[in-house]
Amino acid sequence: MKKFLTKPLILTAVVALIFGAGIGVFAKTRSKQTLQFVHVTRMDIIETVSLTGRVQAKDSVNLGFEKSGSVSSIFAAVGDRVEMGKLLAVLLNADIRSSVLEGQANLEAEKSKLSALERGSRPEQIELEKLKVANARQNLADALMNLTAALDSSYTVVDDVTHNKIDQFFSNPRGTNPSVIFSVADSQLKTDIESGRFTLERTMEVWPKKIRDSLVTGDNEGAIAEVLRNVTASRDFLGSVSKAINSLLPSSPITQTVIDGWKADVSTSRSSVNSSLSSITSYAEKWRTARSNLALEEQQFSLMNAGSDPEDIAIQKAHVAGAEATLQKLESELRKTELRAPIAGLVSFKDLKVGETVTANQKVFGIIGDSAYEIEASVPETDIGRVTLRTPVVITLDAFPGAFFQGVVSEIDPAETIVDGVVSYKIKIAFTKPDERIKSGLTANLDIETRALKGVLSIPQIAIIETDEGASVKKKERSAVKEIKVTLGIRDREGNVEILSGLALNDEVEIVGLKTSK
Repeated sequence: MKKFLTKPLILTAVVALIFGAGIGVFAKTRSKQTLQFVHVTRMDIIETVSLTGRVQAKDSVNLGFEKSGSVSSIFAAVGDRVEMGKLLAVLLNADIRSSVLEGQANLEAEKSKLSALERGSRPEQIELEKLKVANARQNLADALMNLTAALDSSYTVVDDVTHNKIDQFFSNPRGTNPSVIFSVADSQLKTDIESGRFTLERTMEVWPKKIRDSLVTGDNEGAIAEVLRNVTASRDFLGSVSKAINSLLPSSPITQTVIDGWKADVSTSRSSVNSSLSSITSYAEKWRTARSNLALEEQQFSLMNAGSDPEDIAIQKAHVAGAEATLQKLESELRKTELRAPIAGLVSFKDLKVGETVTANQKVFGIIGDSAYEIEASVPETDIGRVTLRTPVVITLDAFPGAFFQGVVSEIDPAETIVDGVVSYKIKIAFTKPDERIKSGLTANLDIETRALKGVLSIPQIAIIETDEGASVKKKERSAVKEIKVTLGIRDREGNVEILSGLALNDEVEIVGLKTSK
């Protein structure tokens, strides 16, 4: 047999014989098959666009502070359920909080002033203000009396220092040419001391009258200035004398004991004069304060007694408005240091620690909203024309096989999205009923019902032959089957196809179950 099959001509004949036999067997088997047919019927068909999307929270936010700062406190963790307005975290804000409190107090004060102006003065308030004026007037009188006493006392002090303590160092001290009785090495210092003593004597002669005349005419400021000049001149004169005395050395007839006595007299004199200067300055300031207080109380009484001026009320309203604006600005700055939940939901992430410095708008918290879930999907440009708002959608979730959910198209982006050169449009699907099984991130399969027709001619998809030249069916005509052209309409997800032309009701077509190419 092996030798027989190795001959080429014989081998070819055998193969041909076997192939021919196989074709004959197949043809005989095919001819014996029973063909299956379906009738053209009328039915309702719903056209759909099938997509895949992902479930997401309808309200989900990532949050960050509006300003940079150091984290002071954190009040929520991942997994916590928070209500709208819940405080999540705070930056260090003691300085701003203090400013807000100050702003609140200032606003209340301005409002109180406005209320008082609008209400007007009550009789008891006027009487109280009248009493304040009387008290202020008495305080001014007391202050003036104390000031006058201090001015008079200053003359006594300088007179005592000059004539009882210092004149012992001079010959002819009250004359036109007073002379120091001890030797002064510094000639200029000696000249300053002797001329100073002469000038001081002339000052003492006119001092009382000038001060008295100023007080009588009410020129209290002039009297104060005159006395301060005189006492200051005395102080400076004593400084020069002290310098000369401190440079003395014992000699006959001026012993060390004498020098020490002189030093003590000069020191005591300087202390008295300096004390007098302080006293005048202090009483002069108290008198000025009392004078200002009286003027203020008199003005307040005059305003209160005259009633509120409409212009004053308008001005005070402006002050209130200004205080309110300042407070609002401060409160806005305070809110920038506080991070609050804008929606109710679940904390999905947290990226901050106490003491950590964060920058403005850095994402530190995420919240998935409780309100509802939706599905985001992309529709090819070839199908977007068939998708409209409120279109019903049948939804299945990979996580729950066999379960069906209902939804509607809630949003369609007006602008296209291009990925790798492919144009599509984002849409959002809203669930029509809440379901606790739904969670963010689940994969969703969508059948969007774009068009529904009732009572149209239709056949199953498996009875249609589709080629590059169009669609056709094999129609049964008596005992024969004839292929004819048909025009197709919409299709549903169960595989039924609308027939627009080519077939009539109850026609029989063969189930071909495939797509061929001629």
